[in-house]
Amino acid sequence: MRKSKWLKWIIGSAIILIIVLIVEDVRATEKVQLTGFWSSFPTWIVVRVLGLISYGFIFIGISLGIIYSMPIWKGKIKANLYKLHSIVTISGLFCGMLHPILLVIDQYLTFSWLELLIPFIAPSKPILYGFGTLTVYCMLIILLSTDLRSKLSKKVWHTIHMGAYPVYILALAHGILGGIDAKNIWIFLMYVISFSFILILMTIQMMLINKKKRQNKLNHLSDTNLIKRLENRF
Repeated sequence: MRKSKWLKWIIGSAIILIIVLIVEDVRATEKVQLTGFWSSFPTWIVVRVLGLISYGFIFIGISLGIIYSMPIWKGKIKANLYKLHSIVTISGLFCGMLHPILLVIDQYLTFSWLELLIPFIAPSKPILYGFGTLTVYCMLIILLSTDLRSKLSKKVWHTIHMGAYPVYILALAHGILGGIDAKNIWIFLMYVISFSFILILMTIQMMLINKKKRQNKLNHLSDTNLIKRLENRF
């Protein structure tokens, strides 16, 4: 990977590590009950907000990915779409990694580090919270594969990248079924509308791709017929 790509991962990992160490220090020193600053810190609200922000970034990221793959963009516009898609998706991963960390010291629903890291062993709703853990791991693999694209075969990279669709479904299921905010009608509608928008984009994408394939086939047939006419003439 280029230095700029390495730097992105180094800085991101360092920030996550620092936050983890701070949270672990709070957990270790205030095992019974949080005091001082942390006693009034709205950990549960921050966890929920980070989850919603992460979902928003994932939704926008996959939307931009679908739009980018439509065969109507060229040159600078296509390049800018790809850059924006990458930035938004990385932001979604970063917020997704931060999203559960404060649960280690949350007074409403407390997790251990193992329960955060290992899917499906959470103290509450293990399947649904496990979906959230898998979402983060899968996004990490997808983004790393993109940075390592030059070292992977096109087929392998494409197969991994197509995993973005089931990852989005995991994030959606985690948000709707695992999060208490989905009980709010406006947030529930946000999930429904965003999912519907993805389906519409995928439909448009397939229509444009099929149209281009038909056009390419017609152009090929026209070229073939032209060659045959020229051969017959001579």
